[in-house]
Amino acid sequence: MTIWALLTLVLASCQLAAQSDLQNTTAAPALTARPNETPAHDTYLSIEVTGIAGALPVGESALQVTVRDGAGLAVVGAAVQARGDMTHPGMAPIFGVGVENEPGIYDVPLNFNMGGDWIITIDVTSANGLTANQQVSVQVQA
Repeated sequence: MTIWALLTLVLASCQLAAQSDLQNTTAAPALTARPNETPAHDTYLSIEVTGIAGALPVGESALQVTVRDGAGLAVVGAAVQARGDMTHPGMAPIFGVGVENEPGIYDVPLNFNMGGDWIITIDVTSANGLTANQQVSVQVQA
């Protein structure tokens, strides 16, 4: 192999390595900081669901959903919705819409029409457009 062929192979492999590094680098999403906030607050939401300890009764119940931002601060003005599905097929789902009673704390009424195992899907959309969802299992006793 000539020196020129060897030099060409070395340069080509350096270019491929540089291109590979560029392809593996992902840019962080652009964030808009509001006064007294750092951009980290706007990157995600966390959901905590309470009010599901033990078996729930058939009929009206309420789940309490706490929504926080990336810094752990209460998220006010979010849209909180719940969908309940029984674990066996063929049953109609139930729905509930959260009402904010305290900053970042939403009560979600659900009317369980039958005893059994349910999966509740909580969907949250913050005022600035971030979304999150969480599923919880509940037992409803007739």
